[in-house]
Amino acid sequence: MVLSLPTPAPVRAEGARRVAAPRAAVALASVTPRSIAVGSALLAVGLSLIWLALPGDLLGVAPYDAGVYFGVALRLVDGVVPYRDFVFVHPPGIALVMAPLALLSKVTGASAVFVASRVLTAAVAAANAGLTALVVRHRGRLAMAVAGAGMALFPYAATVSHDLKLEPYLVLLCLVALLVAQRPGSPSARRLMAIGLLVGLAGAVKIWAFFPFVALAGLEVVRSRRRAALLVAGAAVGFGVPCLPFFVAAPSRMFHDVVLDQLGRGGYDYTAISLPNRLGYLSGANALFGGTTVGAVVGTVLVAALVAGTAAAALGGRRDRRTFRFADALLAATALLSLVELLVAPGLYVTYSYFTAPFVIGLGAVLVAELRHHLASVRAGGGLGRLGPWRRSPFVRAATVAALCGLAGWLAVANLDAQVPLLGGGRLSADGLLLAEGPAIAAAIPAGTCVVSDDLSLLISANRSQATGRGCPQLIDPFGMWMVADHGRGAVGKAPRPRLLVAYWHGAFARAGALVLSNLDQLMIPWTPGLERQLRRNFRVVLTEPDASVYLRRG
Repeated sequence: MVLSLPTPAPVRAEGARRVAAPRAAVALASVTPRSIAVGSALLAVGLSLIWLALPGDLLGVAPYDAGVYFGVALRLVDGVVPYRDFVFVHPPGIALVMAPLALLSKVTGASAVFVASRVLTAAVAAANAGLTALVVRHRGRLAMAVAGAGMALFPYAATVSHDLKLEPYLVLLCLVALLVAQRPGSPSARRLMAIGLLVGLAGAVKIWAFFPFVALAGLEVVRSRRRAALLVAGAAVGFGVPCLPFFVAAPSRMFHDVVLDQLGRGGYDYTAISLPNRLGYLSGANALFGGTTVGAVVGTVLVAALVAGTAAAALGGRRDRRTFRFADALLAATALLSLVELLVAPGLYVTYSYFTAPFVIGLGAVLVAELRHHLASVRAGGGLGRLGPWRRSPFVRAATVAALCGLAGWLAVANLDAQVPLLGGGRLSADGLLLAEGPAIAAAIPAGTCVVSDDLSLLISANRSQATGRGCPQLIDPFGMWMVADHGRGAVGKAPRPRLLVAYWHGAFARAGALVLSNLDQLMIPWTPGLERQLRRNFRVVLTEPDASVYLRRG
């Protein structure tokens, strides 16, 4: 049931005079839920625009992962099928989402359309801030404001809001599913199927949707096994329809790439983060405190308080059905399952924290509303009476407003400062500006040349990403290839090199007319003395940039 926050009973002072409600509460009550959601989205848009306005960001070279995701779509519209024709370690959802833009690239060029993918992702991230506010609308406007602003200002939102990433699209579908599940009244068969369909589609983008699915299905089982079966059926359709054609084309390869190699994926040196630091990243505290021990401690305290507060609210809900509802239980289950998954995963990237952020922040907003409800009940019963004059003090009100504005500013700065080269993606030059080397690479390589690169983002930025000729290698994700070649347990850059992978690169060098090798991602190729000799013997350097080196075949 969609309910507004209970209005505290008036507190009577001496002479039975009523104390007027605080002006802030009156002002917040006059704002509509839609306005709060839209305002949260606009705040997120503003922060994304600041990033996109930086020199080289909108038109510059994208992070490695973004090139892989868009490159899969580029190959797909050319009839080259992931899993069957090349390695791709995620479900095909993002390739289908980007397919219309990939088709448009045949007219405009890949680099121009990739700009559109960045703008689209920023719009999706902004929508997620508004949806996070709507997910807690049953808790009132204060909870909505906390959730929406918290999601927009989440320190690591910058790592996914201005480049093509999986997490924003995954979160969008999961949040819409939660909203549909929260609608008042007993859910119909059609609505249960729709909920499952949305979660299944989210799983077709990234398999982490399994955890929101478990939360939804588990709570529905408690209410009715038949309704849970309908939700599971919808999820099967949502996941199966996008994935089935690819599975039919290469069942064994797809199962190994997406499931087995992901489950067996090991943590690399730079992703094997300790438990306290994981809590620091997942809470955003590491961005606020520079990834120091303080960030880990603050993150641990915040997550512990979240768990303890959820337990207290759930137990209190047994005595007061108005407090902890089905919608709250759903949000709590999703948040806690998602947190546990990322805490036990072999490796952690900063972008992963964006997946847990809306559920954790939404649950925190629920607990804020719960605390306010509890304080209102105490105040109505005559408690906290001595604090009334103190709370109405102009000095206290001004200090509170200043503290909230300072906190918001601090979060905004941390949001913009959270993009670090190793953990967040992005390519930064010595002066901190993102690089834009596409035109220089394009000028060095004749159109129509078969180009091989260890980073497809470089080729997309130069409009040289199309594999030309029948023998040109379909090289999309060297990192994923290494992982699959070593059955998910390989450590990139470390010996021993998988023999099949080394043989593949020998063949790729033999067929390439040009090479574009990243100077930042030097661990993507399984270099051996033989590969290095082949490079020196058959290619010459024609361009050296801070981000990449370009080689053309001799003769």
